[in-house]
Amino acid sequence: MYKLLALFIFLPFVSFAENIELVEKFIQLTDATKVKGASQKDIDKVAALLADDMRYQHPNFNADLTKVQFIEGLSRYLRVVDAMDTVITTKLWVLTR
Repeated sequence: MYKLLALFIFLPFVSFAENIELVEKFIQLTDATKVKGASQKDIDKVAALLADDMRYQHPNFNADLTKVQFIEGLSRYLRVVDAMDTVITTKLWVLTR
């Protein structure tokens, strides 16, 4: 009984940790697409991480993009920028089903 109770108490924390790891991986992979020498393979790694029905929202630019639109946007960075990094300065919400 106590083991089952402990499972229900700590399970949300495991899920939260997994979400944080997913966000960190997303940032790492998207940053890798925005450097000199990035390739389509780098963008493909980002695409593989994302669900087909995902939405990417950037409130500062009033952007609400589908997966396809987001990947197209990353493709535009190829051979255009020398380096860009992601800096998180606001709250980041990860919504899951």
